[in-house]
Amino acid sequence: MSTIPHLVERLEQLDKSATSPDTQLDNVLECLSLPIEWLNEAPTLVNQSAWKQHVWHVFKEIVPQWTFALNSSTHRHLIQGTLYLTSLSDSIQVAMARISLPILLECLAITHQQDATLDTLEMYSNSLRFLMKLTQLYGQYISRNDVRFFCSLICSIPGHLVNAFGIQSIHYNRDVEWYTDRKFYANLSRQCADHMTETSLVFTQELLGKIVRQGYEGIVIESIYSSSTRSSPRWADVFEQIEIIASPDQVIRPVLAYAKQTLLPKFNNAISSVAKNVSHLLFGNPCNNDRQLQRKERIQGFLNMAIFRLVQSSWADDKLARLVVTVAILAEGGYGEDTVTDSARLMIVNYAKRAIQTWSDPVFLKHGSSREKYYMTAVILSLISYLDVPTVQVTIMTETHLLNSVSQYFASGDAATARIGAVMAEAVSYKIDKEKPLHTTLLDGQDRLVELKGLVLLRDALDKDAVADLSTEAEKDAPEKEDLDRDDFADGDEDEDELDPDAAFDIGKLAMIRFRLICSCFDVDSQQSDSDKDDDDEEEFQAYLMEDESEDEGLKKEGSSKKQHKKPVFIRDLIRCLQDKNDPLKLEIGLNAAEDVIRRKTGAGTELSESSIVLAKYIISFPETYEIENYQTLQRNALVALMTAVPETVCGFIIDEMYNRDTSDGQKQLILGSISLAVRELAGWSTATAADPIVATADPAIANRTNTSKQLGTPIFVSKKMTLQEPKRYKNRLSGLAGSVFFFPLLVGWWEGTQGLIKYWIGNNALLTERFIMTLNIILHSATNTPDKRKIVKEYFQFVSSMKYASISTHTVSIKRAMLLGIDTIISVCYSGQEVLLYQDYQNELYDTKQWLEDVLEQADEPELHDLTVGIVVKLSQIALTATNALVTQN
Repeated sequence: MSTIPHLVERLEQLDKSATSPDTQLDNVLECLSLPIEWLNEAPTLVNQSAWKQHVWHVFKEIVPQWTFALNSSTHRHLIQGTLYLTSLSDSIQVAMARISLPILLECLAITHQQDATLDTLEMYSNSLRFLMKLTQLYGQYISRNDVRFFCSLICSIPGHLVNAFGIQSIHYNRDVEWYTDRKFYANLSRQCADHMTETSLVFTQELLGKIVRQGYEGIVIESIYSSSTRSSPRWADVFEQIEIIASPDQVIRPVLAYAKQTLLPKFNNAISSVAKNVSHLLFGNPCNNDRQLQRKERIQGFLNMAIFRLVQSSWADDKLARLVVTVAILAEGGYGEDTVTDSARLMIVNYAKRAIQTWSDPVFLKHGSSREKYYMTAVILSLISYLDVPTVQVTIMTETHLLNSVSQYFASGDAATARIGAVMAEAVSYKIDKEKPLHTTLLDGQDRLVELKGLVLLRDALDKDAVADLSTEAEKDAPEKEDLDRDDFADGDEDEDELDPDAAFDIGKLAMIRFRLICSCFDVDSQQSDSDKDDDDEEEFQAYLMEDESEDEGLKKEGSSKKQHKKPVFIRDLIRCLQDKNDPLKLEIGLNAAEDVIRRKTGAGTELSESSIVLAKYIISFPETYEIENYQTLQRNALVALMTAVPETVCGFIIDEMYNRDTSDGQKQLILGSISLAVRELAGWSTATAADPIVATADPAIANRTNTSKQLGTPIFVSKKMTLQEPKRYKNRLSGLAGSVFFFPLLVGWWEGTQGLIKYWIGNNALLTERFIMTLNIILHSATNTPDKRKIVKEYFQFVSSMKYASISTHTVSIKRAMLLGIDTIISVCYSGQEVLLYQDYQNELYDTKQWLEDVLEQADEPELHDLTVGIVVKLSQIALTATNALVTQN
């Protein structure tokens, strides 16, 4: 038998021979077969660095060059034997796989299209699939220090294979391929769950945690529930670590979803049976004092997630509420007891108060959906059902705002909300006083709400038979018991006795009195009529539906419909309102709230910037078919608010929409007008000066100063109030945006239109052309004190030069007037007091402009422009004279 050093030396010689340029197939086969024979004699060879180097040579150099030969059935076993030998012990197989896996992934990562064929990639794929057959052994023999790295390698297999096959431009990411994410992780998690032991606990925690963190928690939960080890107490430790690696949300939500949607129908809706399984998986059994505190924190986190965050889920209902409460009570040690434990009672009281606080929140009452209110009511009643009457009277009735909240639900003006309040009132009153329960008549005929009210009688966690027995007979008895409990409500509506003023009332009776007073204030019938009263008197005081006496029935229906639509609070809510083109009420509500919502969300997170393009699209394409008051003003204000809030993100899209062939002329005018107003706002113009943008100044402080009378004499007293009222300096938010965001993108679209690249060019419409030039003028004027001024003026002169002799069918005077106003803005505002600099930078442009203006004056066919043209010509002459004299003086 050869020694290890001798085998290492021979192995290096084989690799060198097999990778030489003139090697033959026999040399390659010898390089693959001999090391496998040596491993059967000396398995410790895998611990040598030479073995790792050998595996690298095989898959990096030999396999790509000899794929056609090694892929045959006669030689495929040599590649598999290099990965790991099934004839060796489990620990040696894992050691070989631990070497082979990172090498294979590295070969895939550095593979290029010119280096590997499709057959080579298929061989790599088959090799990785062969390594995955040892998943059940990895947890037993991978050392604790290598678990995290090895699990990361396993989870990266799908990504490496998809990227490698993507280089070949072949769509191998179909569901039929074994390495697609869902198929790969489903098979991996199933193997991991079926072979979970005490030894493989750390590996199971790390691997399943990484799978959950990648978003495949549903696959993991399903694999665990269907595994043969689902009864193991170690799953609580696994879930605890998964919550650390991923998040509690990614554990609790899929567990409850699977339990409610899959297990409950399977067990005939036996809440206690399913809750026992969930509690056992998530939290295990009570443990020592050191771990018990951590366990309690996990139970509290479970309730926080299940009650206050799942309330927004579409599948949250009364069954989920019962399941959540039962799981928490069983986890606190209530399983198998006749009553809940003291710790469970404290937990119930605490979360009942918190749930009532949420249920009583005015924001929740106003903006919460009917489903959310239904679920929160179910949670509260499920918690209260485990409390005795004195505890409910003291901790629930007196220490919370439940009574006042019930009155707010009745006064909400919405029938569905009032019924939820009636459910709470009747259920709690029946819990306190079963002999004389409250009856509001609001729930008559509402079977679903009557069933919800019955939750106050159900104690699934204390149902021993249903928990202990999962048979069909035991589960069939449970609904009958629930029906009997709920029938108590129908028998409990007895005639009420007169109240004795001299009698001593306890807290429960006082609470009942308050309930009845609250209900009576809102025309709720809380007392049945006596049997000895006449039928006429009975009918006189019966509640009945009022007839519609008003002729404005249509207005009433419209008003009631408006109440059903909530005013949007978030950007996503606003988008939902604006995208519903067939609902004029939602469109009106959304458009009226658009500006306010956008300005409130400005600078508050990334919600607005992420949704700005979609929002701009719906604002611009707002339908004109509905008669909405001031809709054009609201539409423009919303677009202005959006452009001033996130100009870098949305302005480019809006300008592109203006040049879109599907955009109407009215929408183009809307965009141009909105750009003008947005530029004014960013530049800090006041609303008073916005009426005349060309004459107004860019700084509101200067505008305010012009309205102040000139002060005479020397002031001897200075008022602090007057000092505070003095105009302050404002930051020009347009700085850095005037050119790159507004001016240059507008001109780019214009130049493309002149070259025929845009079929529906705005330059073909004289009115739009005039509006376009005026928009450029406003940007030009507002950019006076910005770094972009020089480039903007240069581009504007080029634009004017191309428009001097353009022929537009109509409104030629208006277009020329807009151009003249822009030139006058450059002279009088942008370069006011900088005549020499203007002359030096734009001497040729000024000369060409003067020649054009002189031609306009000679034609004398446009008297409306005569005064403005003469004024500009005079200014140009003065600038040339002043600049020439200054330059001569300097020389």
